[in-house]
Order: sequence, then C-alpha cells, then structure tokens
Amino acid sequence: MAKTKKQVKNKPVHTQSGGIEQWFPWIAVVITAIFFFNSLSNGFVNWDDDVNILENPNLATFNWEAIKGIFTSDVIGNYNPLTILTFAIEKHLFGLNPTAFHVNNLILHLACVFLVYRILQGLGMNAFLALIGALIFGIHPMRVESVTWITERKDVLFGVFYLGALLTYIRYLDRDRKAPRLVLLMLVLFTLSLLSKIQAVTLPLSMLCVDYLRRRPLKLSLVLEKWPYFLLSLAVGLLGVYMLSANESLEDITAYSFLDRLMVGMYSYSLYLVKFLVPYRMSPLYPYEAEIPGYFYASPIGVIIVGYLAWRWWKNDQRAYVFGIAFFTFNVMFLLQILAAGQGYLADRFTYIPYLGLIFMLLSWLKGWLDQPRYAGAIKGVVWVWLLVLGVLTFQQNKVWENGGTLWTHVLKYYQNINTPYNNRARYYRELKDYDRAILDYNTSLN
Repeated sequence: MAKTKKQVKNKPVHTQSGGIEQWFPWIAVVITAIFFFNSLSNGFVNWDDDVNILENPNLATFNWEAIKGIFTSDVIGNYNPLTILTFAIEKHLFGLNPTAFHVNNLILHLACVFLVYRILQGLGMNAFLALIGALIFGIHPMRVESVTWITERKDVLFGVFYLGALLTYIRYLDRDRKAPRLVLLMLVLFTLSLLSKIQAVTLPLSMLCVDYLRRRPLKLSLVLEKWPYFLLSLAVGLLGVYMLSANESLEDITAYSFLDRLMVGMYSYSLYLVKFLVPYRMSPLYPYEAEIPGYFYASPIGVIIVGYLAWRWWKNDQRAYVFGIAFFTFNVMFLLQILAAGQGYLADRFTYIPYLGLIFMLLSWLKGWLDQPRYAGAIKGVVWVWLLVLGVLTFQQNKVWENGGTLWTHVLKYYQNINTPYNNRARYYRELKDYDRAILDYNTSLN
C-alpha cells in the first residue's frame, strides 16, 4: 500500500476551485439523486413505519401538546424526538402522502453527500478524489436502507447534523481554534444530531480521529478540551440505554452465551468491511439463528488481521489508514449487537456514517496509484466501473422497499425458516383484503 504521510503532514489550504471542479459536489449530488429517484414512488412499509408515523399518537394533531409528547416519550424504546417532529410536520403539511416523506429523506441524504465532499477536501483530498468519495458515500447500496426506509429518517437527519459538526470542527482547526462561534455551532449541531439518533454519541471520538490525522499530539488535553461533547454523549447514551431497557429492547432474544455474542459482534464487524467492497445479499432483516453458526467462530481472524494492519500503519506513521480504520471502528462499535438489541445481528443502515472512514482509506490508497501516470488510467476505469455497479445495485435495492409485500418477499429469499417475514407479509396481504395469501402466510409461520 502506498504511504500517505505527506498528504496529512500539514493542514490543507482551502482555495476556491476553478473550472469544472467547482461543480464536483453538485455532480455528486445529481448522480446520487438519479440512482435514488425510483425510491420516491415507494410507499410506507409495515416495519416500524406504522408505529413511528401511521399509528403514532403524538402525530394525531399538531400543536404544542403533541410536540411536548414527542420530546418526552420514546417510540419502541428509541428516543429520537427531532426525527419524529419532522414526521409530525410532514403529516401536518402533506397528510400521509408517502412521496413527501421519501422526498425529504432523499434531500437530507443529498445534503450529507455534499457535506462528505467538503469533509474529504478538508481532510486533504483533491477535488477529484473528493468527488469519488462523495459518490461512494452517496450511491453505495448499503445506503438504501437509510434513505428509502421512511422510518430511517433518523439516519439521514442525524447524518446532516453530525457531518455538519465534523466539518465545522475541521474548519475550527484550520483557524487554529481562534473562532469561538464555531464552538457554539458545533455544540448546536451535535445536540441536534443527538436528538435525531443516539448513534451521534460517537462524534467526540471522530473529532479525536481528526486530531490524530492533523498531527495534534495525542495527550489527555485533547480529551479534556472536548468534555462538553463527551458529557452530552454520556447523558444521551445513558438515556437511550434506559429507554431501550424499559421497552425490553435490550433483552436477549437468543440463547447465546456471552462468548457467542462476542462472536456475533466480530462477525458483523468483519462483514461490514467485506460489504463495503462487495455489497452482496443485502436484506432488510438479518435474523438470529437458533444456534450460532459455526463459521461465526472464525470471525476473530478478521478482527486480528485488522488489528495487526492498524498496528503496522501506526508504527509506519501511515495516518490516513489509521484514521480511516479508527473512524470506522469508533462509529460502528456500539452497533455490533453484543448487547442483543434488536431483531437482527446486522443492519445495512448501521454503516451510514462509519463507511466514511473506509472511504477515506480507499481514497488514500487510490491517491498513491493515481500519482503514477502508468497506472492512473486503468485505476480510474476500474473505479468508474465499480461506481456504476454500486449505482445499479442501489437502483435495484430501492425496489425492495416499494411496499410491505416486496420487502418481506425479499427477506424470504434468504430466510425462510423464521416467522417474522411471513407474519408481516400476511399483515400486508390482509390490509389489501387478499385473504387467501394472508392465510397461507399465517399458516406457514405456524408450521
């Protein structure tokens, strides 16, 4: 792998791009919109869209009492009031028109794509590499669940504020920490991100990753200067755990031992890495098996390999790679289901922010090859073909979320021995008054 020490040695100088380069972030936004356009015709699905939107009592009316209810209650153990508030506003303005909800999900995702471009530039990438990175972030099929599932508005909403706070922090470092107003802006954006999704608690760790990349000495003072962010993360994290526990969402639905749970976490971690390069067998639900599959016990091998590589990169001062794997790890580690929250051991949506670290690693590797004219043309060709494949997969995966029928039929392609997809598809058929197929699925789930 090519070393990237030089690219992160000094702070990047932000200049106004000229020519076509000034349009690169907008090109990334437009291309992303094209591959997600077919999601706008999708409807609601009978997987949490009902409890979050269709049947949510706090969305029955739109007044101060309802808003108070939104901010003082959870939805099936999840405390994301700002996300629910956006649903309330949409329902008030557009009724239960799913297109309006899908349009806003896509707009928020496009805003994230734009922010990713600026962040990559702020971390030292040139305009072309930032464009590639923004496109990977935008059209990777592992994004589909976050964008096309209305309930996952929390991903794209928290993402806008999270990425906005991270970009502000980069700008703050560029100004040698002489812009107090940026500190206030970061705190506001961070708070809004936390109110959108608990996953935002990792922001101070991501800020430390940026510190390392910028060669700020890794001392206790770096942690102490971020005490407001760590304090907010701790408070919201404890609140989230309390609400999940009160809703019994943290109860282990399996008979797995603690060792089994560790294997599940390591397997998920390794699989997220693989799916970044080769996104295959994407399912809205990855259910637990009655017994942990034997191949899960091989997962420590992948984690050990990653740990060894990280150590080598650290020793060789290859900061771009250390930054990338640390950013990915910090942002995914609380989502590895070791505590058994949720119905599945894996979720495509969990990679929404973490993949930014892997994108940075890939771009750093590409930079070394693109600097060699002999290989630059071939490398660019491979990258564009890979991006096209990602976009096509995303376009196809959007169709899975068209309605409850398509959703659960897709799950059944991979998992035919569990009840959840049969029961939920039966509910969908029952709402359509297609009682024959509903009864068939109900009976299948009982056998």
